[in-house]
Amino acid sequence: PDSKQRAEQAAAEWRTGTEAAAELARRFGGIALAECRGVRPDRADDQRPAMIKDLVRDGVAGEVRGPHERGESLFVTKLVAKNSQPALSFDELRVQEAIRSKLVNDHLRRLEGEILGWKANQLLIWPANLLGR
Repeated sequence: PDSKQRAEQAAAEWRTGTEAAAELARRFGGIALAECRGVRPDRADDQRPAMIKDLVRDGVAGEVRGPHERGESLFVTKLVAKNSQPALSFDELRVQEAIRSKLVNDHLRRLEGEILGWKANQLLIWPANLLGR
């Protein structure tokens, strides 16, 4: 089967919960899911199959680490590896560093957007306050 069919099959099997994440990674190619906060817990199960599909299709290296704890917010980010290096393992230091830097950069970008949005909002509010409106 082509990568799209494998992705659909992996997503379907993850959705039914018939296999452990690590087994899916072995069977359908390398997938790396890095967990951190962001997605509402009640949406994690809905989004997980689609994320697996994207990651299988993109030829991502590593192992599957799914958002399975309902008690905290999670979002899933991709670690995209070069197809010429399909044997990359999540245990490799450079793979972990790539995930870490991606998460940090995404977090900083999100914070920057929030700060800029706050500043823009304040620039609109403060003059109105000064004018007594």
